Order: sequence, then structure tokens, then C-alpha cells
Amino acid sequence: MSKENFTKGKFAKEKTVRKTSAQTESASKESVNSASSQAIKRFFLVGYPIAHSLSPSIYNAFFKEHKISAEYALYEIKEPEFEQKVRALLSAEGICGFNVTQPYKKRIIEFLDGLSGDVVFLQSVNCVSRENGKFIGYNTDRAGFEKTLGAFKARIFGKDALVLGAGGVAPAVVKGLLNAGVKRVFVYNRTFQRAVRLAELFKNEENGSVQPVLQEALFETAKSSAIIVNATTVGLKGEKSIIPEQSIFSGQILYDLIYNPEETDFLRIGKSRGATVVNGLPMLKAQAEENLKIWGLKGEEDD
Repeated sequence: MSKENFTKGKFAKEKTVRKTSAQTESASKESVNSASSQAIKRFFLVGYPIAHSLSPSIYNAFFKEHKISAEYALYEIKEPEFEQKVRALLSAEGICGFNVTQPYKKRIIEFLDGLSGDVVFLQSVNCVSRENGKFIGYNTDRAGFEKTLGAFKARIFGKDALVLGAGGVAPAVVKGLLNAGVKRVFVYNRTFQRAVRLAELFKNEENGSVQPVLQEALFETAKSSAIIVNATTVGLKGEKSIIPEQSIFSGQILYDLIYNPEETDFLRIGKSRGATVVNGLPMLKAQAEENLKIWGLKGEEDD
């Protein structure tokens, strides 16, 4: 993407960027006034695929409500183009920060000038802030997820949990569950060694234990878990649930980090079995609050 595309707000020139209706209206107005004395702060979501994302509507609504001269847009990057596109983003004018989603939360780290907070441990970045000309990586996944567990702490404290997936957001989910008092977190991944590596990350954890789960033990582990979290993309395109109906029971909590579609097959099964179901929208909103604080656009007192 050229600097012109970033600085003038003409996102349509880049095929990898899709605009929401709010962005379209904003871009048409601001591109005419690109020489305005008030600089427009620009923010993006980096990932692939991200056409389903609600992030632009959430952030642009906040900017409008608080009369902040800023825009948030999608910056979709296919894997072969990742390095080229990221370097273009980091060298563009007017970029104040961006979010990172699948599959680039770890890969983005090598392009940043520094890491802060949970990133050093989790090795996963979902928020980048431009600070004094440097790009600093943060992780707000853990804080966002943990914030949404408040209503369920009494039901999961001292119990077992199952996390589906071992990449991207999974380390933050595991940490959030342990912080919420879960005794044992079981991790399942199609590639078993990835689950093993994630468990190794928490080998010195004092709040509880993390254990990888083999395919043959998955369904029984699901039955005994107080909460099951889908941290994979399975369900994003209508795929069937990894966990079958016979492994879900009333009283369990099924949490799917996917929010679009609103109800995946995983959550549909949970609802039909009497389980409590939660999609990823509350976490997305909680993350947004944390990201806005990092970008200096929201104060702690605004919570």
C-alpha cells in the first residue's frame, strides 16, 4: 500500500482493504480535506481473513461519539504479502496504531521496536501503538477475555477448562482462565505438538496446571470441563463443532471467540443442551476499551 493510500484515506485503492459504510462516508469527506490543519489519526486491523470484522464499526462509532478526528479501517494481508505490506504500513504517515488478528499475532513481533506488558510472556501481539516514532506491541487479549469471565468466576473456580486451539489468542485465554481460578486447563490442537508447546509455556504457573489433550481423550475431557473455549476459527465459515453434542451438558459454559456469525454450530449445540453460551462480541468490546487506553484515546475513569 502506498503512502498516498494511507495519508489521504482513499482505502478503496488497495484491494486488500474493505470499507464499512461508516468508513466510506468518512473517507469521502476527509479525502477532500486532506490538507486540513487537523491531522487525522489512522488505525487499522491487520489479519486475514477479516472481511467479517466488526472492529471498524466499533471504533469509528467511538470516534464519532467523542468527536475524535480518527479513522479505523481493515488492512487485509494474504500471507505471501505479509512482510511487504507490514513494512508499508509501518513507514506510512499518520498511522497511530493498529490491531493484529489471526494469523499474524506472533509473526508481527519481529517488525516492532519494542514489547510491553503480557507480550513478553505470551509472545502474542494484538495491539500496536506508535509512541515517539516507535511501534510498541501490546496484548489486550488476556485482559479483554478475563474481564468477560467476571460473571462466571464462581462457576469455574477450582474446576477444569478445555481450550480448543493453541495458536494466536490461545495463550491469553489460558492465562485468563488460570487467573480466574480454574484448577486445570486442558488444551487441544489438531497438531498435538502445538498443544504441548503451549502447555510448556505455563510449566511454572502457580495458579494451576496446563495439560495437552490427545484426540482420543478430547470428548471425555469436554464432558468434565466446566467451561469450553473455542479459540480456533472453526465455525467462522459454518463448519461443524469440534465437540459433539453428546459431550455437552447443562450447567457447562461454552465460550466461542467467534462473534460473526453470532451463533456458531458449537454455540447452537450448547444452547440445545442447556449450556450457557457466549460468543466473542463481549471480549471484542472489552479489548477495544483496552486498546483505546493504550492509544491515549480513553482514560481509566471512562470505564
